[in-house]
Amino acid sequence: MIQRGQHLFVSVGGGPANMLEPVSAAPSQGDGIELRFVDDGASIETIEPGQNVMLYFSHDRRFMQQPARVMRLLAEERAIVIETVGEASCGESRQCYRVCTVLVDYYASVGCELTCQIMNVSAMGLSAICEEQYAIRDTVPVSFMLGDKLFAGECVVQSTRPVRAGWRYGLYCITGPGSGNLDQGLHRMTAVAQRTQLRRLSGAA
Repeated sequence: MIQRGQHLFVSVGGGPANMLEPVSAAPSQGDGIELRFVDDGASIETIEPGQNVMLYFSHDRRFMQQPARVMRLLAEERAIVIETVGEASCGESRQCYRVCTVLVDYYASVGCELTCQIMNVSAMGLSAICEEQYAIRDTVPVSFMLGDKLFAGECVVQSTRPVRAGWRYGLYCITGPGSGNLDQGLHRMTAVAQRTQLRRLSGAA
């Protein structure tokens, strides 16, 4: 989806330093996508290989977002080489319908916590309450049981908000080869939660 010469934004910081830096896609030597910083706003020295970033760009007149991971730095060219770690989704509105799961009592293992309540779910990720504190773009292992099957993989922390019970995180599922079956579980949980809500609404009516 990202093409040579395309202009986009990359978020490389966290917290107060979470700024969108303009970059342009350039031909890369080897694997990955090379992103060259347009101005001097970003400090290459603060970026490390393996760091997660979020890409923002326009596609088909929509503002898209896509998680990626830094593969290597090209300090002299003021550039980074990245690989995408998830599918692109619309950044302006909810491309995938989110289903509230508060009344269904779904729980997931997030990081080292075994029972984090899932607040909502979609085919692209989930929102959960955790006691552990993470930063935006941290990668955390996530798993849950649905029926008699375990679904597990990794998510990128996309948003964070303090709540009474700890922290509420928006978690974006990493997909691709070797990423586990968490995306399959998210699709299945979304469908199950939708059916459960419809049954409750029908009964209330």
